Parts: sequence; C-alpha cells; structure tokens
Amino acid sequence: MIKKVISSQLPTADLLHSCKLLPDTCCQMGCDAIEDAHHIFVHCRQYDEWRASAALLFTDKCSLWPLHYSAYYLGHIPNFNHLLPTCANLSKLAFTCLVYHFSADWHTTSIRLAGQIWGNWQKETAVTLDVRGRRR
Repeated sequence: MIKKVISSQLPTADLLHSCKLLPDTCCQMGCDAIEDAHHIFVHCRQYDEWRASAALLFTDKCSLWPLHYSAYYLGHIPNFNHLLPTCANLSKLAFTCLVYHFSADWHTTSIRLAGQIWGNWQKETAVTLDVRGRRR
C-alpha cells in the first residue's frame, strides 16, 4: 500500500477523475473536499473517531511533522523529542532509547491504522463503484 500512496496509484477520486472514470474529485464518503490519500488518512470525517485516540499525532501540526503535515500513512513518524519530557534521572542514552522505542511503537500502530482505514475505504467505495470504476 505504501508504494501505491507514494506513486499516487491509490484509486482515490482525484486519480479516477483524471482517468475519466469518475465525474468529479469529491470525497466519496460525503466530505466537501477533494479525495486524495492525504484527505482520506488525515482529514476525512468518516475516520475521525478512529484517529481520535491520538488526534494530536494524526493531524497536520507544523511543530510535530518535519514536512509540516501528517504523513503517518506513509510510515513517517513525527518529531517526538518535543513531546517527551526530559527527566533528570535519565541519561542521554536512556532518553534516546526511550524515543527510539516510542517511535517504533508509533510506526507500527500508525501503519495498522492506515491499513484499517484503507481497507474500510475500499469496502465502502466498492459499493458505489462497479468493476469498470463507474458510479452505480
């Protein structure tokens, strides 16, 4: 899935519209937005509840994300150094290990969330599209 996101091959409305398979680029989940990968994984209202448990990390926050927008669905991780408090009892090495382990857990969890969102999105949009990609 990550390779398809990076190469813009996910069958989102913006891609299907450019291939003349859909009449417009609107989100198929009912949002008033262009449906692209970033919209589905970060902004789509359909998945707000799924992202709610760690909303701070799944939203576009310039202070967290190196590219200033959430890219968790690509396997990227935010800058956790600002989120984790430094403790006087921890050595620099121990703090670095803590950040590393937190980042690894974050990566695994975010990829699982992206997989769940993508699987659900495919299931929901399959109802509105026939085999040729045209709306029913």
